[in-house]
Amino acid sequence: GVRYRWSTGDTTASLWVTMPGTYDLTLITDCDSLSRKVDVARSNTSIQLADTIFADEGELVTIRAQIQSTSAILRYYWQADSLNLSCISCPEPEIGADRPGSISLEVESLHGCTSLDSAYLAILPLKVYAPTAFSPDGDGINDRFLVYSDSNYRIARLSIFDRWGNRVFDIQDKELRDQSHGWSGTR
Repeated sequence: GVRYRWSTGDTTASLWVTMPGTYDLTLITDCDSLSRKVDVARSNTSIQLADTIFADEGELVTIRAQIQSTSAILRYYWQADSLNLSCISCPEPEIGADRPGSISLEVESLHGCTSLDSAYLAILPLKVYAPTAFSPDGDGINDRFLVYSDSNYRIARLSIFDRWGNRVFDIQDKELRDQSHGWSGTR
């Protein structure tokens, strides 16, 4: 049979070590012996999420972590305070920014090393401006009623009604910044 002798004094077929370094292994049979060096490197895994993730209200946000690991990542485990993550075991989940809350990620590497980090999802209020008046007189100044925003929002639907409840203007799924979608004051 084969006998094992490690530089630590162990005589088992495998060796569990807690420190990196070089370990000598000698295999001994009735006829011969064979010696080899086994190098064990430290395995590190670390992750970093932004301290705070800022998102516009209603925005769909992809959460990304910076991961450094000396071995492959086997497991991702995301948690969020009653927030709706698209998945809890993928590298980059999406989350609908409908309310603030904490998000955490724990990863486990191929070598069993784990790392944990967390972030706070902060919701920015919608920055939309709708004027209370406009002057469709053809002078090129405020001739159309528009909804304004610094962000690249889309209008799901905007309807304008006259005083009798008749719809006089209606647009759907348009960009706020596009001035051609404004109402000219006519039917």
